[in-house]
Amino acid sequence: MITIKPTDIQNTIRCEVNGKITEEDLKSFEEFYQMHKPDQGKVNFLIVLNDMEGFTFKGLMEDLKLAKHMKEFNKFAIVSDEKWVEASTELEDLLPGVDVEHFSHNEEEKAKEYLAA
Repeated sequence: MITIKPTDIQNTIRCEVNGKITEEDLKSFEEFYQMHKPDQGKVNFLIVLNDMEGFTFKGLMEDLKLAKHMKEFNKFAIVSDEKWVEASTELEDLLPGVDVEHFSHNEEEKAKEYLAA
């Protein structure tokens, strides 16, 4: 499940993930993104992962469709205590022009500062 909210940081969307990400979650994200993306500039994401269990297959397929927005993305601050997430932030090389940083849960304020800079 994904909970999506705007933040008080300019051009930043907060996504909190609990459990599995489904096709419906990603469709909701797409709708929210279309309504809240800035008219100018790129979007930052504060992604907080709590007990993430992965994707359903349909969710993964829907996620791949979101790649069409990649040029609109600026920074991702991923907040999680999971070791695999920390390692996956090295995937930044696969996302040209997008900065990705990992923060532990007790560093969420630091993650917000990173996005605001």
